[in-house]
Amino acid sequence: ESPSGQAFIFLEESGQNSILIVGGSNVAWPASAGDQPGLPKVRGASVLLLQKEIPEHVNEAMAEVAAKAGVPVIQDVGGEDRPFS
Repeated sequence: ESPSGQAFIFLEESGQNSILIVGGSNVAWPASAGDQPGLPKVRGASVLLLQKEIPEHVNEAMAEVAAKAGVPVIQDVGGEDRPFS
């Protein structure tokens, strides 16, 4: 088990902000796509929501299982700044 992730928001006098994200459990996933916890639950889900805070290989594995099971997949575009695969 890993501690939950955290986000720290720093607000500057100008109104700009900076956000520091500590991934915690969101980034503590097995490296192998087939070893992801929760894959069986995805097959019976009504919908799967993917978030960019979760490692890309995990989202891809979950999306593949969902697609094969006919479960709609939604990608949340917020979060970590990286391209979609």
